[in-house]
Amino acid sequence: MYKNKYTSEQTYTLDETAHLMSKSRADIEGLIRQKRLGFEMSDYGPVITNKHIASYYLGERPRSLPEYQPKGLRRKPRKRYPKARSQR
Repeated sequence: MYKNKYTSEQTYTLDETAHLMSKSRADIEGLIRQKRLGFEMSDYGPVITNKHIASYYLGERPRSLPEYQPKGLRRKPRKRYPKARSQR
């Protein structure tokens, strides 16, 4: 178990998570692949926090952060003029 010194949140490796949840490491990897258990990537591989384990037991699916897409130039909207009521 690793305790983050900034947020004081506990993070676990896959083996520690498997031990906590009474499952095998292959089951934990399968849950991650099925997107039923969330994780965070660290320098040494995926780690799982208490929040991820709690949301798994509550039945919540992990939310993935959207990829950053830079916005290009926006075109100005076309001007709409009112239709003339008299015939020319």
